[in-house]
Amino acid sequence: MISSNFINFLNFNLETPPLILNEVVNMKNEEIKQFSDNRGYKLQHLAAEKNHLEALNELITRGFEFDDKIDGKTPADLAFDNKHYNIVLNLLNANFKFPR
Repeated sequence: MISSNFINFLNFNLETPPLILNEVVNMKNEEIKQFSDNRGYKLQHLAAEKNHLEALNELITRGFEFDDKIDGKTPADLAFDNKHYNIVLNLLNANFKFPR
């Protein structure tokens, strides 16, 4: 079960990404698939938007997709919009296709 503290932490705290990674590592894949915040964003979207590279890498390693659009935005779009170019490069290196 995903704690509300984790959701709040993921949405607002950018200072301690290792704690986020620990939460993601401990989550079951089914919990990750079912997760969404109050905007409908999945963990992939939040990790990209909030520049949580370690959490993003964990999701990539587990084989999660990064092409879902929420409100017309993929995780890569959110990373780019927020100038998190390290996230965009990581997705490119993982061979994710970017919509045109």
